[in-house]
Amino acid sequence: MSATSPIKCPPSPFPKLNFIGLSLTLLAVLFILYDNKEEIVRNLSLVQGNYDKYLVAPDFSVKVIKQITSYFIDTIEIAFLGTLLGAVIALPLSLLASDMGGVAFVTSLARVFLAFVRSIPLIFYGYIITKFFGLGVVSGIIAVMIYSLGILSKQFIDEIANLDDTVAHSVMSTGAGRFQVFWYGLLPELLPNFLAFSLLRFEINIREASILGVVGAGGIGILLMQYGSMPPYNKLWTLIVFFFIVVVAIEILCRWTIKATK
Repeated sequence: MSATSPIKCPPSPFPKLNFIGLSLTLLAVLFILYDNKEEIVRNLSLVQGNYDKYLVAPDFSVKVIKQITSYFIDTIEIAFLGTLLGAVIALPLSLLASDMGGVAFVTSLARVFLAFVRSIPLIFYGYIITKFFGLGVVSGIIAVMIYSLGILSKQFIDEIANLDDTVAHSVMSTGAGRFQVFWYGLLPELLPNFLAFSLLRFEINIREASILGVVGAGGIGILLMQYGSMPPYNKLWTLIVFFFIVVVAIEILCRWTIKATK
């Protein structure tokens, strides 16, 4: 009778956490809590003393719904046009900043420029641009456009780097120029992923553009400030419910569009 070999469990997919790492993480959490203990206690006491302001039913009156819908349309316009323009500009800039850009100096310059663009938060762009172009939706569109081209360019560059350039070399062997190689050899393979990245960015920009109203760049953020300063917060709850419905609907639409293009 042969001895059966013991059954071995497969290795854990999770990395082994050492004691020092866990201890440092715990100490960091305790330090943050201790450093903000007075603010935490104050906030808890404020919440306990204002239940009647927070625990209220949403206001679904026609007037409130019309107002929220109007500002949400502005937010969607900001996110859509800003993302579209940002994606269109990011595409050629990403090609210049990739290894296929050709001239090393131009490639380095494009990479530095795009790294600088995406290092600045969207809310900063909104604040700065409203100083030049004034308050309103146009400033929000420009802010989202600049921010989107910085973020999308990074994703586009990575996608170009991982591209199988067999088709591009085949087109190049026919004597085609650089633009023809890109247009016929690279773009058909890149376009589906470019579209997916752009739609994902649009979905994210819906949420991020909603705060631009705080700096006067249009959108639902204007109502957020108004409703947040007018207790009881029944209108604020309506805004939150409406925001959830719109974001989920746009996410489903974006996912359907990505599947339809594959």
